[in-house]
Amino acid sequence: MTSHSGLLFHQSLWQRALREGFGYEPFYCWQESESGIGCTMASAAVKLPFLRLLYSSVPYGGILGAADHQEQFIRDLLPVFNERGIHGFRIVEPGQRDNMSTLGFTREQGVRHVVNLAGHDEHSFLESLRKSVRRDVRKSEREGITVEEARSEGDIAIVYELYEQTMARNRAAAKYPIGRFRAVVNLLAPRGLGAIFLAKYQGRTIAATTVVCSKDEVHTLQISHDHDYRLLCPNEALIFAALKWTMASGRVRFDFMGSPLEDAALQRFKEKWNAQPEPLTTYSKSLAPVRSRCWDAVRWAVNTPAGARMARWWQRKKK
Repeated sequence: MTSHSGLLFHQSLWQRALREGFGYEPFYCWQESESGIGCTMASAAVKLPFLRLLYSSVPYGGILGAADHQEQFIRDLLPVFNERGIHGFRIVEPGQRDNMSTLGFTREQGVRHVVNLAGHDEHSFLESLRKSVRRDVRKSEREGITVEEARSEGDIAIVYELYEQTMARNRAAAKYPIGRFRAVVNLLAPRGLGAIFLAKYQGRTIAATTVVCSKDEVHTLQISHDHDYRLLCPNEALIFAALKWTMASGRVRFDFMGSPLEDAALQRFKEKWNAQPEPLTTYSKSLAPVRSRCWDAVRWAVNTPAGARMARWWQRKKK
């Protein structure tokens, strides 16, 4: 796949980050004939206590090849997944596929927001924003907010604490392990393919955002902050710093990643940076209905306040 795609999510380095940072198992598939390789797929297998799920790929789908061959490729893969003990298969992709329902996939519609930075420099982009956004960016500067990159294990620990605080405030599970943040700092950042930005106030880290680079895009994986300092606009300082970093790298698109359709507040935050909405679709197929129903029940429980607290406790225990 490396020779056919410039996307980080299709590269062996990203699969290594998934393995070391998430504990996921890389899973590669390809379709080969006398004329050569037709379609390929990079994916990651997630092992749960009673379920093995396959994601292609995290975070965006990893199927490459001629469009008219991909349906048959997926069809041929399904019995292979059964043989390998895969209980569920999920693809998340920008846009929409028309043929997935015929293969037994369900579809969940979401949205991602992307900023087009082509033709902009730092000054022109700032001036293109609404007055209220420019005011918040400048307020963060006046208040003494500084932005720097995470480098050390101590930085990573603070970032994870902020992430846990944000998830607790949102009454959501902290589903990502601390290894995810280590992988960005230790594997991607030294190659210029990722960074964790820290917003600091009087020497204290009060917000953080994680970005990774893929071809001509930069993708935000996470943003979290200390709620007590929100009036200092640390998130605005972080996002503007990440946008400047994107332009300095020569990349022209800044992807805020997916949002649930019902989360209007999150979408407004992204849109105030001139981000445009694009459809993002999740396709899911159960290969073991009973196990999948059990997993759906677990997911429902984790999304309750008590379940989210339990999930956060479990992640802390694994650190």
